[in-house]
Amino acid sequence: MLGKTPEQFNELPAAVQKKYRQKAKVCNFGVPGGLGAPSLVSLAKHSYGVEMTIEQAKDFRQRLITQVYPELRAYLSDSQQQNLGDSLHSTITAVHQAFTRRDQIQIAARIVSGCIEMPDCDAYQPGLVEHIWLCLKQLNRNLALQAKLEAKQSSTELMRRCFYGNAVTISGRLRGHVNFTQAANSPFQGLAADGNKLALFRLLRAGFQVCGFVHDEMLVLIPDGTDYDAAVSQIQQILVDAMQELCPDIPVSTEYLLADRWYKDIDGQSTDSHGQVVPYRKQS
Repeated sequence: MLGKTPEQFNELPAAVQKKYRQKAKVCNFGVPGGLGAPSLVSLAKHSYGVEMTIEQAKDFRQRLITQVYPELRAYLSDSQQQNLGDSLHSTITAVHQAFTRRDQIQIAARIVSGCIEMPDCDAYQPGLVEHIWLCLKQLNRNLALQAKLEAKQSSTELMRRCFYGNAVTISGRLRGHVNFTQAANSPFQGLAADGNKLALFRLLRAGFQVCGFVHDEMLVLIPDGTDYDAAVSQIQQILVDAMQELCPDIPVSTEYLLADRWYKDIDGQSTDSHGQVVPYRKQS
């Protein structure tokens, strides 16, 4: 995203590398999750402790979806009209005819949820409100929604059932009536969560004692004095195989630290004179 090769990036000072890694995390997790530039700026500040301008966020986002991962553009394509058509058991053509622009569906969703004012606090005109309800009533073929649409019973629940879509992963995770960011986020972060849970289950089944799970880090206890290299190799293989099952086209790898206790920031793994893994022990 910086226009640098990995070799050029590694030549940067460690503090500079860390700063850019944090910014990259914002885009790496935020953009596929459906976030726009303003939300990326907020995520960068509150979750990663880095400052990012709107212009930088727009530039990073555009570069990510056009140069780094061009398939993201299709992944993040607007599906509001399709969602509405599916919910109302109508056709995408009919929805296009009723709501020709994206902002019209957004307005309709606000009105159905019960909002009586636009974001700038000006009230919606009665004629517009009536037109929205009439369009939805004419489009609808879903008997479960018919009574509420005819009665114009605005609510957040009705809005979600009409305008939100579904998200599904190859692991079988299914979420119904989710908004755009939830629908975008679930197939990749939900899949990662499922891979982690599958790996945890298989570690336990293999007889390992898992004492903690921190975000994407598993804390596994093994007996002191055991064959450390064999244990580390087996644990890594279990983790890789579990995630690879759900992400067959993506290379999966792990990093580890064998230590006498849990440490957060350790540079490397300790080995003995024969190159065998030994537990890291912090010197007092």
